[in-house]
Amino acid sequence: MIEYFVSDLDGTLLRGDETIASSDIEAILKWTESGRHFIVASGRPVSFIRRLNELGVYPEYMLGSTGSVLSDGKNEEVLGAIDDYYAYKMVEFLDAYDETDYVIDGYRFRGFYAKDRFGYFKRHMRTADIALVMEPKSFFKDNEPILKFFVICRDDEVAYRLAADIENGFDGYFKAFHADRGCLEVVNKKVGKWRGIEALADKLHVDPKRFACIGDEENDMVMIKNAGIGFAMSTADEDVRAVADRVVTSVKDAIMYLLEEENV
Repeated sequence: MIEYFVSDLDGTLLRGDETIASSDIEAILKWTESGRHFIVASGRPVSFIRRLNELGVYPEYMLGSTGSVLSDGKNEEVLGAIDDYYAYKMVEFLDAYDETDYVIDGYRFRGFYAKDRFGYFKRHMRTADIALVMEPKSFFKDNEPILKFFVICRDDEVAYRLAADIENGFDGYFKAFHADRGCLEVVNKKVGKWRGIEALADKLHVDPKRFACIGDEENDMVMIKNAGIGFAMSTADEDVRAVADRVVTSVKDAIMYLLEEENV
């Protein structure tokens, strides 16, 4: 029996204008009122759970930074981080690419270190962080753990080439997921959304097969494939849709299918 529904955010539950369809909110409410559980798994930091609450969605847990952190809205647990040695090596590596920019998703400092070559991420910088940009070693020392690199590339061709270089180097330490067009999420290969779900299932003493998952990007594929029931958005790439049990147009469609199957 499926009791836990896990949703990706961007491109799945969260629309391009960062709103959530009222029909999805109503479906989530119906799901939780039936005694089941709603969870979010996203590349976004777990602090985004507060924004979800403002939008009328109250996940019981959120897996943030591509499964690196688990939060219940009050307490947070780091499930996996990037060693500062490899983080610094990644900075050196990315700084050598003229066709990329990047942001480092940290944990304690709640901010970002940006290469800022294209000026895309100035809005993320805090005044207190600017002096650290030229001293990444001290930045990592003061602000670890580092959770994720979000890399913006000139185009998809560069992104795929960069992903291959990352996964073939660094002693096999990193996994690079293709995200939005021309974007990569680079994390410790030991973490991921499904591994976060497995950690949560272990914490709750339940079978991971009691989880249904929905998503639309490469970093959702493993959880879609391994879930008790996996859903892919109809807007997802073909390889994502191929691993799903069902393809749907919305979170509402997935939840209603589950409720109807269980005759709730």
